[in-house]
This record gives sequence, structure tokens and C-alpha cells, in this order.
Amino acid sequence: MPARPPLVVIGASAGGVQALRRLIPTLPYDFPAAVAVAIHRQAVEVDERLPRVLGAGARLQVEHASDGQPVEAGRVVVCPANVHLRV
Repeated sequence: MPARPPLVVIGASAGGVQALRRLIPTLPYDFPAAVAVAIHRQAVEVDERLPRVLGAGARLQVEHASDGQPVEAGRVVVCPANVHLRV
């Protein structure tokens, strides 16, 4: 079985979005770990915006986590609203 990359997990309340908007763009394109972000927030129709907001100016791909998705270094996954993120 191939070695899994390290995993950085960030949890925040809705107020953490501004801090993450500053942090994520500072991560280098060759960041050696996967990043999982879980933010406490309400489900809204525009939930798809959060990965775009957090990924603005980022060198890493930022996307919603999906079921069965592999953990990959250099990728930021955001937990969708009202979903439990398990790795």
C-alpha cells in the first residue's frame, strides 16, 4: 500500500473564513500535506461558493470534499455544510 501524505486539519466557526482566506494562499504549490477544512456554517443555496472564496489566489486546488475521495498532498478539501468529514 502506498504511503499516505500527512494531513493538516483545520476546524473553524463561520468567522474563520477570513483567516482561511489569508492562510490558504500562503501555502506553496508543492505543499507536502493534504489539507481538510471543516467550517461550522448553515447550509445555503450558495454553498458552492466557499471553495472558490477560499481558493482565490491559492496555489493549491481547493474543492469540496466528496465521498471516497483519496487524500492527496497539495490539495485542500472543504467539508460541505451539514456533512461530517471523515478521513
